[in-house]
Amino acid sequence: MKKFFALVLSLHFLAISFLPNDGVLELFKVSHLIKHFTHHQVVHQEDIDFLEFLTLHYLDPVHQQKDAHEHTDLPFQSSVQHISHVHFVFLPPPSFAWSMEWEDFPTIKSYKTTYQESYFSAFHLSIWQPPRV
Repeated sequence: MKKFFALVLSLHFLAISFLPNDGVLELFKVSHLIKHFTHHQVVHQEDIDFLEFLTLHYLDPVHQQKDAHEHTDLPFQSSVQHISHVHFVFLPPPSFAWSMEWEDFPTIKSYKTTYQESYFSAFHLSIWQPPRV
């Protein structure tokens, strides 16, 4: 069971490292990417494969600016940044029994020391006095 949780957490952190700033939400835009690819093939009658399509839309700045309003729906094209926090809480299983054994620690000798100031200032005492008329 521990190996399973370790594997799940490892895959989770691996996915987060590849998709920072809520990149998982960008994966929901893959359908727009496929629709836009078919739009290029049907409407513009371009005979390009998917890799050329990705190169055109993500590496060519001229094409990105030409139809900027259509390209904002594509994954990783919008400039909206989200901040998310993921918190994991691990609780022991209900069958887990805590066992605490109290040990007697040896007593340590304590020495009393006194500190005497060599300089005394009454300024810090005067601040708490009531105002004088």
